[in-house]
Amino acid sequence: MDHADRTDPHIPDRHVGREQKAHARNPVGKPADIPHERASLEKALTPAIRAGAVMFASGGEIDKVRRAIASMLRGHALDHIHILVAHNALLVTVAHQGEVMTQVQSIDGHGVDFNKIAAVYRLAKKAHRGNYPPDALRAKVEAIRGAGHIYPRTLAAACAALACGAFAVIFGGGPAAFLVTVLAAFLGCQTRFTLAGMRF
Repeated sequence: MDHADRTDPHIPDRHVGREQKAHARNPVGKPADIPHERASLEKALTPAIRAGAVMFASGGEIDKVRRAIASMLRGHALDHIHILVAHNALLVTVAHQGEVMTQVQSIDGHGVDFNKIAAVYRLAKKAHRGNYPPDALRAKVEAIRGAGHIYPRTLAAACAALACGAFAVIFGGGPAAFLVTVLAAFLGCQTRFTLAGMRF
């Protein structure tokens, strides 16, 4: 067989086959270090979605939750960010250099904690300016997440009950209406706190 026969299209070329396999393993435009890229996406995504979950479970509005998550993620120069907020879960998808990652974070229960909402929002603004590396950002989010309530639940229930009793008086109720309203509101708040603690 002379050299011209090696150019026959019906004869496979082992060198060409190796080049095609190499191209399939690492196509044009695909990052060479995929595990490192995935790890970077996870480090960026995990604290952002957890911060959003803390904010949403503490009574944050859906629009503000979306903006807080997006602010944290924009500090990483990602190509694509998609955020879905449902009643009991958050779903966030990010993409960078052809690599795509999606995380889902469940919302165990809803309450009201404006201190946590404000803390997450301030942290999101700082993260947007690039003030925190991923590990430090994650530590800050976990600190906010684990923070306890400033006031005891019993005191919060008593104050809410007194406020409800005051509204009863404003709308023309007498002492009896005030006492009944206070008692009902206090029991209602305590029941709500109990059910929230049970993740009901």
